Amino acid sequence: MDKEGEKKFLIGMVLDSTGSMNSIKSDALGGFNEYVQSMQRDDEGDTRFTLCVFNSQQIDFPYTASTPAEVELLTDRTYVCQANTPLYDAIGKTISKMDAFLEEHPAFTDDQRQRATLTILTDGLENASQEYTRDGVVNLIEERKARGWAVIFLAANIDAFATGRQMGIDQSNTSQFAARKMRQSMQVAYKAHRTYMDSDGRQQEDLISDEDRADLADEE
Repeated sequence: MDKEGEKKFLIGMVLDSTGSMNSIKSDALGGFNEYVQSMQRDDEGDTRFTLCVFNSQQIDFPYTASTPAEVELLTDRTYVCQANTPLYDAIGKTISKMDAFLEEHPAFTDDQRQRATLTILTDGLENASQEYTRDGVVNLIEERKARGWAVIFLAANIDAFATGRQMGIDQSNTSQFAARKMRQSMQVAYKAHRTYMDSDGRQQEDLISDEDRADLADEE
C-alpha cells in the first residue's frame, strides 16, 4: 500500500554477475551491501527497490519493487559469478519490471514525471542477449528519460563513455571505474541516486561529479 504524503522513489539496479566479475566479487558484495545499508538508513518516504542480477545462465530478480527493509545483503551463495554478458536483456527486463510497478502505482508519478532511477553496473560488453537489441534498449532508455527517470552507468574494463553513449545514457551520468574500485563505484551510484532524490526527481543529469569520476578511474 502506498504511504500518503511521502516522497516516493523507485530504484532499479542492473548488477553484472558474469564470470569476469569473479576477480572483484568481494568488492562487488561489499559495495552492494553498503548501498543497501545506506538505502535502509536513509529511507524517509516510500522507496522501492528492484534488483536484476544477470549473466547468460540466468537473469534473476531477487527483489522487485521491494521496500528497503525487505532487501537482504548479498552473500557468496546468493551472488554467483559465471558465464557471459546479456546486458541488453538485463536492462530491458529490468525496465519492464519497473514499468509494471509504476503503472500500478500512479503515486510514484508527479506532474507527469515518474520518480525513478536505473543504475547499471558491469565490467564487460554485451555479448549474449537473446531478446533485446541495442536499438531496442536505446529506445527504452530515451523514453524513460522523457518520463523523468535518471539512468546511471558505471563500467570497468571497457570504454564506459562509448558504451553508455551507444545506449542513450547521458555522459554526465556515466563513469569508468578501475576494477579494484568496484566498492567505491557503488558509493558513487548511491550518491547519484541521492542527488536525484534531493532534487525531487528534477535533476536527471550531472549526477556524477567530475571529482568522483576522476577518483573512480584512478588505478592507484
